[in-house]
Amino acid sequence: MRYSPYEMNYKDSVFGTVVGGCKEGLFIRLDNDEMSFAKFNFLPSGARVLCTLLKKANKNNYALVGIDSII
Repeated sequence: MRYSPYEMNYKDSVFGTVVGGCKEGLFIRLDNDEMSFAKFNFLPSGARVLCTLLKKANKNNYALVGIDSII
């Protein structure tokens, strides 16, 4: 799901779970069921993180988040 029924604003913090990755970064499922992407080094799948929304999702791209903390 790329569009979320929940409205998130720029700089909102949200928890998420790492679901995969590639050489560019990590894919994270946020607690509001929105998929996002973070440019970050490797973390194992299932790792819980606290993220800040940097760019909202649109029809073609996931939301861009920054990882603030690894839980």
